[in-house]
Amino acid sequence: MDETQQNLHASRASETAAQLAGQSVCRCSSSARQECGGAIVSGPEHGSPRPAAAAQPPLLHTQLLEAARNTPVSMALVVACVLVWGLNRYWGEGSDALLWYMGSNDGRAVQSGQLYRLLSCWFLHLGGVHLLLNMVALRALSGLEGVLGSGAFFLLYVGSGLGASLSTALLRPEVFSVGASGAIWGLMGAAFGMRIPARHFLRAQGVPLTAGGSALLINLGTSFLPGIDMAAHLGGGAVGFVLGATTFYPDYARREPPLARARRRRRLGWAALAAAAVVVVALTQALLAGRPWQFREPPVWQRVALGSSGLSLELPGPVAAEAQPEPEGPSDFRFGAMHRSPVMVDVSLLELSTRGAAPDSAGQGAALAPEYLESSEVERMLSDLRGEVEQQKAPESMPRRSLSLEWLGERRVLRDEYGGEQSSLVRYFSFVGGTPLLIEVWRTRAWSELWPGVEERIAGSLRRERRPR
Repeated sequence: MDETQQNLHASRASETAAQLAGQSVCRCSSSARQECGGAIVSGPEHGSPRPAAAAQPPLLHTQLLEAARNTPVSMALVVACVLVWGLNRYWGEGSDALLWYMGSNDGRAVQSGQLYRLLSCWFLHLGGVHLLLNMVALRALSGLEGVLGSGAFFLLYVGSGLGASLSTALLRPEVFSVGASGAIWGLMGAAFGMRIPARHFLRAQGVPLTAGGSALLINLGTSFLPGIDMAAHLGGGAVGFVLGATTFYPDYARREPPLARARRRRRLGWAALAAAAVVVVALTQALLAGRPWQFREPPVWQRVALGSSGLSLELPGPVAAEAQPEPEGPSDFRFGAMHRSPVMVDVSLLELSTRGAAPDSAGQGAALAPEYLESSEVERMLSDLRGEVEQQKAPESMPRRSLSLEWLGERRVLRDEYGGEQSSLVRYFSFVGGTPLLIEVWRTRAWSELWPGVEERIAGSLRRERRPR
């Protein structure tokens, strides 16, 4: 490599670290919604300054083709993220909750064996602003691809992204996390880490080794804001720094003959192709496992048995597939998970100690009830229960919307509805034969428009299949 080429690569590395560390990148863990100067030249006649003539900017498609030729990997990553975001908009009308079914990072799911989430989460974003911030930063950091080569750049991106995902899964397993910024932070970290092996050459060229440090500190400060996945940022940045300092740094910092350099780049290219295949498989597995496209259509209903109680009810397919461990006892059943599933359904078999007594909504254990209650008895007991429920104070964050006796098909129920800014709850007190039940159907705001009337369908589907053992 001659001196001119070395200077060019050194300049690219310096600009990458200084320019790109200033880009704001964002990886979200719940929901986070986050000019140019003119040149002056001397006039030809009087020597007075005048604005420079504006150059005609290239057409957009010309810029895109040029970027695809010079930095194909970074452009492919941008296109993939935009396409996946478009699928999220199409399948779930932009619902953030759909991201779990598309492969968001979830430490508990990862620990249960869903390892594909460590990779698929890089392509998911919480809305257009989140996507825009990260893609602008990724395009700005694409200068590293010209310095390192496409194969090394992609391997650096994958290694940093994996470090970011593992940091979140291990340190914050209770949250779900999405976004490319963990990998982008790895690119920023590498832009600083590679200065260690290249320090002598950069100093000789007059390149300051601390360039971009203040901008990096600003980005570090934003990582502590609410809704930002700090673990992913720091984990990805640390892994990228180490990789940049030890493995992925420019050719001008290496002492190797041209033949060895060509062989090394060839090996990196094959490794990058293998890594790309793994990433594609992980993203495909995430989509096939979550089947997010099913939320665009009316749900397929499945009848689910409630343990050995002899009772069953119908649930939407995605919810029926998410039966949870017994939440409080053998007479309690839960389907779905709050803040993730379209609805979360809790069914409790209540106690009825004596014939004609009101059901005990706080009671646990097996239901004690006669085989059949007269409709007049059901009406009286539900009316008594309504008076008791009216005396219960609703939480300020979720005030009561309505409390009424209604008919669901041929069954009389007491319907109790609550609604807040983040979620809603509809409770149904009912009898199936002589068994008193409480059905609670929860929704989060992200799923509020999906499947209208699903609460009534679930509550009205309860029936006895056989006598309990």
